[in-house]
Amino acid sequence: MIVRLALAADADALAALHRRSASAGFTRIFSPSQMSVGHVEMAADWSALLRVREQPGPTTYVVEVGADVVGVIIATVDSVDPTIGRIGRMYVDPKYWNGGVAPRLLDASVSYLRDRGCRVALAWIMEPNTRARRTVERLGARPTGARQPTCERAASSAVEVEDLEYELLIDPIRMR
Repeated sequence: MIVRLALAADADALAALHRRSASAGFTRIFSPSQMSVGHVEMAADWSALLRVREQPGPTTYVVEVGADVVGVIIATVDSVDPTIGRIGRMYVDPKYWNGGVAPRLLDASVSYLRDRGCRVALAWIMEPNTRARRTVERLGARPTGARQPTCERAASSAVEVEDLEYELLIDPIRMR
């Protein structure tokens, strides 16, 4: 398992990963008709995101197993308060759930944010996504109480799902 920075050439693989993860993980959250964002549209979205290079812009990490991209996460420093980092779009291939991919992605993103002076990392997670919520809670993140309508890109239509904001305090000393 290798953690590395994502490349523009990864957009297609990330779109496929995003769709696989969302299809398996969100079946109790969205109906099939709400999960109708196509591969081409999803790949274009990832491609646009990976082209952003201004600092402090988003930094995307992937986990590879062999030649396959099996996990992704994005970390960025808040544009208003540089002591706040933001983590988002963490997707793991369902074949690798509970296989240590998510903690490796979170470690990479938190290390990146720590190195840039962030003291806290914030992430939005869909309220009914108990798997993701348990994962970040095991690593020390706690809900802040803030809520917003979901920003999940795999959902093609408006839904009545809310995201919860999670906060992870970043120790100046390495997490593990």
